[in-house]
Amino acid sequence: MKKTRCIALVLLLLGSVGAKAQDTVKVDVGGTKVIIVTKDKDGLKDLSKVDLNKIIAEAVKKADSSRSGSEKTVIVYQPNENFNDYYTSEYENQRNRHRKYKRRRRSRVRNYLSLDLGFNNYLENGRFPDEAGKAYGLDVFGSRYISVGWYRRTSLFGSPLRLTMGIEVSWNNFMFTNDTYITQDSAGVNFRDYLEDNNVTIDKSKLTTIYANVPILLGLRFQNPFGRTTFRFDIGGYFGYRLDSYAKIKPSGQNVQRPHRSYFLNNWRYGLVTYLGFDGFQLFAKYDLNPLFVEGKGPSLNAFSFGIRL
Repeated sequence: MKKTRCIALVLLLLGSVGAKAQDTVKVDVGGTKVIIVTKDKDGLKDLSKVDLNKIIAEAVKKADSSRSGSEKTVIVYQPNENFNDYYTSEYENQRNRHRKYKRRRRSRVRNYLSLDLGFNNYLENGRFPDEAGKAYGLDVFGSRYISVGWYRRTSLFGSPLRLTMGIEVSWNNFMFTNDTYITQDSAGVNFRDYLEDNNVTIDKSKLTTIYANVPILLGLRFQNPFGRTTFRFDIGGYFGYRLDSYAKIKPSGQNVQRPHRSYFLNNWRYGLVTYLGFDGFQLFAKYDLNPLFVEGKGPSLNAFSFGIRL
């Protein structure tokens, strides 16, 4: 309530400048007297150079410090001979602090950890395999993607441009539908029906690949005056090396099987990646430019993933 009164008071005082010039202005609001002492009209005009929030805060502080029940008099503003020097000094100090903050922000190099969570799928000649009735069509919501990485982001030339490099480990899970499971022989990989081969249905069947990746990104990053990121957009590429791969098969009523094999997967992978973020929320999308399997050893599938970054 006191702060509201002070705000209204300052507005009244500023409005009185154009109407009447005087050495002293007194305003009584609810028993609280606020006095502005000036040498002349120009002294009142100097109020435009003063931080009004600071004036209000000081007025409230002085009013609160007075004994309750007594008449309260608060001197809000009283210019002196050193005012111009004080104002110039404070203004220059603020500018210098702002310059230092901008230099520190622009030259900042940040190291951070991130977790990407999402889903996988793949395309064959630009189409989803299940659309063509292929046995290796995927259950999208069961085909999950996980990536954990360390990244280093650097500002370029003091501009919103950012260069990001890092290293990450990703898990691509490709969950098959129906009773399909993957096998391999000397000729390549096969997608077979577990019920036909073993007379038992399966509860779960998937192929998991684990890669170590190195992403390189160039992006734009905008911040508000407090240094908080409001918008970011990154685009770049990545290359990676296969660390492991295995199938996971869970027959109904039986133990889980995890045969670790190469499944003629390409040892190297490379692709495109992009990130789009607003405040603390980020989306990502990744697309492998090279096929999942070695040419001639499996279907020509290009994997992709999408999701959110935490």
